[in-house]
Amino acid sequence: MPRYSKRDRKKKYKSLKDARHFARALGGLRDDDWRIFQKAAEDRTNHHRSVHVGAYKDLATGGKLDVLWAITEERKAHKRGQYVGGGLGDAFNSIFGSLYTVGIKPFETVYNGIANFTYPLTHDNTVSEHTQLVASAISQSYDTDETTRADFVGDLVRDQELSTDFLDVWVDNERHPPFALVSVRGSKKAEDFLVDDAAILVGGRTRDLISTDLARAVEKYAADHTVEVAGHSLGATLICQSFSNDPALLGKVDRIDLFNPGTSPVNMNNVVSEYSQSDKFHFYENNGDLVGLGQMLYSAPPKNLVMKGIGSLNPADNHSIDQWMPETPFETGQLDESAKENLARSDDAFVYEENNNAEE
Repeated sequence: MPRYSKRDRKKKYKSLKDARHFARALGGLRDDDWRIFQKAAEDRTNHHRSVHVGAYKDLATGGKLDVLWAITEERKAHKRGQYVGGGLGDAFNSIFGSLYTVGIKPFETVYNGIANFTYPLTHDNTVSEHTQLVASAISQSYDTDETTRADFVGDLVRDQELSTDFLDVWVDNERHPPFALVSVRGSKKAEDFLVDDAAILVGGRTRDLISTDLARAVEKYAADHTVEVAGHSLGATLICQSFSNDPALLGKVDRIDLFNPGTSPVNMNNVVSEYSQSDKFHFYENNGDLVGLGQMLYSAPPKNLVMKGIGSLNPADNHSIDQWMPETPFETGQLDESAKENLARSDDAFVYEENNNAEE
């Protein structure tokens, strides 16, 4: 029996139009799924009066390659200006759409895959300067030695008291309102790969490793700062796990950025996907990233999404945080002792002064 799932009824099936989309749909259906499709075509499920009965009959009796060839020829005729309404393409969409809408999982998965993998072709994938700055801050959190991480990235200054193995907090008090960013790294140590990445692969979730430190950072700055939380790979999943365990904490955060979030391609219950339609969450993905395959297969494109096309034949490049950073890096470095003393004297806030001002 096909599996059914609850779905947001506001989401509607958008008809496939390009021959490549039909090819992806047909290629993604297993033989058992194709038999379900053909039975629906035979019964003329969701029969549109504008569709010719013979088109349903051709779907019910033809093989997948035969159907793809016929639809491709039909699309070519349409480009030549010939009328093809009510033909195979419309019949295919009426059947596929009805199976998708009732939530039959194989058809949901295929459709979501098409929507995600073709997203860069139809949407702007420009990476803003702010996003590049956020990614640059995350890259610093990958340094396992907290003492050698940069003290500043661009205009962001690190609150060294809040740095941990997984996260850093960066502050810019010159903005109006003042700004605080929590950056969370992905997998770096053997335990990360062997325990937490494995847990994501199997169950779509991970251990709760950062919620205490994340809450401490948010509580310090939420009252008078705009608070943004960002993570890459495992870090993105850890962020979602923290908010899943403590929903009240999410209400104190203004924005969340998930770069190449780690999801499971074998388990549809990914914690990351719970937030894909939230206004606060912004997803940054690459459709050649195997680590994010679960999100792209089991969920429709997120509400706020920048999706890059495959940029490299090397899977690691399609997953790297580096792809979100600028070609010309932001200035980074260490603060001198006078600046650190100035920061230490400040009360629950950072006041960064240039060296010449500090000397005065």
